[in-house]
Amino acid sequence: MLRTGRRAAWTSDGLVQPRAALDGVAGLTAPRRAGRRRDDLDALLALQRGGSRTPLFCLHHSTGLAWSYAALLRHLPQDLPVYGLQTPGFTDRRAMPGSVPELVADYVERIRSVQPEGPYQLLGWSFGAVLAQAVAAELEAQGAEVALLALLDGYPGGHHRRDEDGPRQDGDRGDAAGVDGTLVRIDGAADQEGRALLDGPGAMSPPADSFTVNVEETKEHMIRLAQGHTPRRFGGGALLFLATEGDLAQVSLAAARSTWERYIAEPIEGIEIAADHVGMLRGTHAETIGREVARRLVTPETTS
Repeated sequence: MLRTGRRAAWTSDGLVQPRAALDGVAGLTAPRRAGRRRDDLDALLALQRGGSRTPLFCLHHSTGLAWSYAALLRHLPQDLPVYGLQTPGFTDRRAMPGSVPELVADYVERIRSVQPEGPYQLLGWSFGAVLAQAVAAELEAQGAEVALLALLDGYPGGHHRRDEDGPRQDGDRGDAAGVDGTLVRIDGAADQEGRALLDGPGAMSPPADSFTVNVEETKEHMIRLAQGHTPRRFGGGALLFLATEGDLAQVSLAAARSTWERYIAEPIEGIEIAADHVGMLRGTHAETIGREVARRLVTPETTS
């Protein structure tokens, strides 16, 4: 397993640096939550600790970060452990995975280090949905049960045209048939907003422009991985959230489900969210998603 999670902080110019490299540097303070340091760039990031329920694992989108999922925490049970899977390449570019299967193998090992046996609960937004489905297929291949697979407006192949084939998302550059070639990415502000929720008042935040520069290479790399990935079939079902607003919302819920049907054997339950793709984890939309996910979580065993 690639073990590159290390304490990190933002330098004065907004670049991510391992915490060890910053020891003794004047004017830099560690981000804190509940009075202690957090490892913001850990490949397995604890978003909500404690509790004895079956954990929820959230797979990063194209930025490689899982901070944005912090927006769901207030709408999930407080005794639910929640973890974010993040790319190990932030603190060591040599650890940047070269394929989705390589990512998945690493993430499955990290997940099983926390929860050795199923049932597993997985969630992913945009490219994170592709990763979540791939992790579900791998866990199933290893003989484990996946009880929940929640897909937030993410689709196989990493992109689709705005027509009957499905919605456009991270990484679609269009094609030779005259489709608009605009590259659509997750708004980096969603990660910064999630970080602020985790850190609390007074925490150090990265400058927006430096943050964008810092993750651009990761985003381009993840887009290439998504476009070159063909999913394996997962034998269970899924919960699919479809963004219905904005320029990208040009597809029906039935068409969105159909993009996954060859890769997901059991029924795909669809829920429409009146948000655009990049706004799904904001405001009342996060509340709706959190509530629907919470309803489908594994029920804690009753002890006598």
